[in-house]
Amino acid sequence: MDPEQLPPPESQSVPPLPPPRERKAAIGGLILVLAGILFLLNEFFPVNVGSVFLLVAGIAFLLAYFLGRRNVGFLIPGGIVSGVGLGILLEQYLPPVQSGVVVPICMGLGFAIIWVFERRHAWGLITGAILAAIGVYTYANQLAGFQDVARWWPMILIILGVWVLIRRIQ
Repeated sequence: MDPEQLPPPESQSVPPLPPPRERKAAIGGLILVLAGILFLLNEFFPVNVGSVFLLVAGIAFLLAYFLGRRNVGFLIPGGIVSGVGLGILLEQYLPPVQSGVVVPICMGLGFAIIWVFERRHAWGLITGAILAAIGVYTYANQLAGFQDVARWWPMILIILGVWVLIRRIQ
């Protein structure tokens, strides 16, 4: 059959985008609203503007992903940058004892967001779990008495390895 005579393929379930002028106006308006919220919050709750900038930039990428055609090129930096910004922002308000805990956990959540919305990117979940585990381990290591328990962490690797081998044999 001649390719020119074939019926056009059915469109996928991607909603049509508004005209470019309307999209630009919406994005510009969102940027103004987010900047206004940022500066207003800074008037009442002084924060590290750099961390808030990272958070806002990450949210902007996420908005571009959700308002656009769900291009993963916006989701990946959106999740990562939002996680880093949120972690740095939250860490400012925690006691110094918990320093180095929140940033890896929030980064892990940022990577996990990638997997939540794009299941084919399992690396986001794996990376997120590793980063979150590092944060939890750092926090647990700061607790009294954990050093004695922490000496046994290689057992996790041994148990995991045995589990993989058993699954392979079955």
